[in-house]
Amino acid sequence: MAEFKQKLKNLLDTKTTVKVPLIGSQDFWDGSNKKSDSLLLKAVKHEKPFEKCDAEIISNIDQVYFNNSDFDFARFELEKLAEILDKRLTANDIKKLRAQHEIVEKQLLQLILENQAACDDELDKIGMLQNDLKCSLENCEHAKNRLKLAKRQITTAGLGLLGNCRKKSLILDLLNCLNNIKMLLQTEKKLEELVSKANYAKGIALLLECIQGASAFKQFTCIAALSVKLQDALVMTEEQLDIVLSNMCFNFDHTKYSAVQEAYRRLGKTRIAIDQLHMHYTSAIHSASFDTINLFVDTERVENNKNSFALLCQCVPDEQLIPCLIALSKIFWNILQSYKKVADWHRELKDVTADSEDDIEEYVNQEYISKKFEIGPTRLWGDIVTKISNLVFNSNITKFKFDDFLQVLSILNKHIKIGEEFCNSKSEQLQNDTKKSCITYFQTFHKNCLDELTIFFENESWTPCPVKREFNLFQLQEFRTIKNHIQKADSSHLTHSRNSSMDSSSISTSDYFHFSLDKSPFDNDCSTVYNEDILDTEIDGNSVCSDDTNNSYEEVDNYNIQAENYDRPPLLTNTTLTVMRHCGKYLKICGILKSISEDVVTCLCQLFEYYLYSVHLLFTSDVLVCEQKLHTVIFLIMDLSYGVFSLKYAWV
Repeated sequence: MAEFKQKLKNLLDTKTTVKVPLIGSQDFWDGSNKKSDSLLLKAVKHEKPFEKCDAEIISNIDQVYFNNSDFDFARFELEKLAEILDKRLTANDIKKLRAQHEIVEKQLLQLILENQAACDDELDKIGMLQNDLKCSLENCEHAKNRLKLAKRQITTAGLGLLGNCRKKSLILDLLNCLNNIKMLLQTEKKLEELVSKANYAKGIALLLECIQGASAFKQFTCIAALSVKLQDALVMTEEQLDIVLSNMCFNFDHTKYSAVQEAYRRLGKTRIAIDQLHMHYTSAIHSASFDTINLFVDTERVENNKNSFALLCQCVPDEQLIPCLIALSKIFWNILQSYKKVADWHRELKDVTADSEDDIEEYVNQEYISKKFEIGPTRLWGDIVTKISNLVFNSNITKFKFDDFLQVLSILNKHIKIGEEFCNSKSEQLQNDTKKSCITYFQTFHKNCLDELTIFFENESWTPCPVKREFNLFQLQEFRTIKNHIQKADSSHLTHSRNSSMDSSSISTSDYFHFSLDKSPFDNDCSTVYNEDILDTEIDGNSVCSDDTNNSYEEVDNYNIQAENYDRPPLLTNTTLTVMRHCGKYLKICGILKSISEDVVTCLCQLFEYYLYSVHLLFTSDVLVCEQKLHTVIFLIMDLSYGVFSLKYAWV
């Protein structure tokens, strides 16, 4: 029985032993390819029916086969046989073992095929490693041969010379290091000198060089502390640059601004500098407006120090509005002039660097800056218009005197023209608000003018005013602006001097940004009173302008007799002068605010028609008018003006 078991064991060993070929050998690939092909064909044909069966067969394999690689499975199977052998049971066991062997072999080959690519990569790596080891071995052999040659040829003296050269090289390196450390320690003092001289570019370059150099000696304690100090100095220098950049909002300095931009370029923060510059301009408008308005507000009306700008504008007394508006306009003008100079500086720089498009970063920076300066003026002007509107239209300007209202209107008109030149902005909101206020004011003003003329008609003595023989309309204060316009039109072919003494309201839009640094378009906006020299002092004013109506015509006749031998002056009365003055005021409004000029001219015509018709009622109402044209005009005035002047004629 024992002999039979031994023979069965040998038989199982010979039939079930799996010969695993060496990975990478030709037998491995040949055998694996053949088996894999056959297994793949079987798998394609019987994959689905036997998937579940294979899993069951593998699950029925005893766990002891997987626990130990040195497991003697033949002895294990023989020990499972009974003492009395049953040929049929033994054949079933053998068949079962063979089925399990085939399934395991198939799974093993499938795993090998799946990992074949990874195996190839590892073999390639092994081949590369072998090549590297071969090269290393050759280098070692070469070095060993060179050392043998040096041992035979170099003497002790030669080795000493080489040693001294090496020491010299080390000492020179040490000396360079010490000099660099000394320079690093002296950086702070030199940096202060450069910053004090506004040489920011060299200061930044020195700091960056020192920071880079300090990184090479960071193993030393003193240099590690110095590195931190240099970083702090760099931050402080950037803050100083930012302060200088903010000062450019009010006082542009070409030299300083060039130095600041060069410093930011060395830092690689050109675009950040432009962003900061626009933020500074916005902040400058807000801070300057608050600082200026606080100088004019009524402190008793201010509830707290954190009021908004609109609330502060409501606290400005009416008598302080014009000085406050002029002061605020001058500050805004300085800011706009500075911004325009900054934009011109960058435009010139772009023209200079336009040919060097090889530097892509510089080209991108210039394009970014150009876009910023395309958008920036509109935003800047929007903030200014908002501040001006809050100040002017939060006050009751409809109660101002005519000259004060005209002065406010002139300032607003200049702002509109400046906005058009600065950023092609029509300032529509400012124009609309100005137009509404002007219409409201002018309606009241026109009514008051008619009332004033009524009073003049009631008290007029109809005696001539003693004006000079050379009297003309332009000698009246109300016509000075029109005179300046006419003079400017006559001398348009000549070069206009920037220091001209003409009224500031006649300055053209194209000249606004050509003022010198110490002047602005708002310098002449303070109330200017012109001296009128129109009365003739040689004539007795009491006899000419007597209030005695009964003797007025007789005095006129005497006056005419005395004036026979020389040119007579214009025949004017007080009412006539008043009408002319009102006409000059109306024309001023037309020149400043052209959007309502048509309505103003209509009211001016009404004023003149009122005067003409009143004179007609006083002197010629009972006389037959022979002139057909004059007759037509009189009746046309009656038809058109009945509703307007019906109440005014009650005194006649």
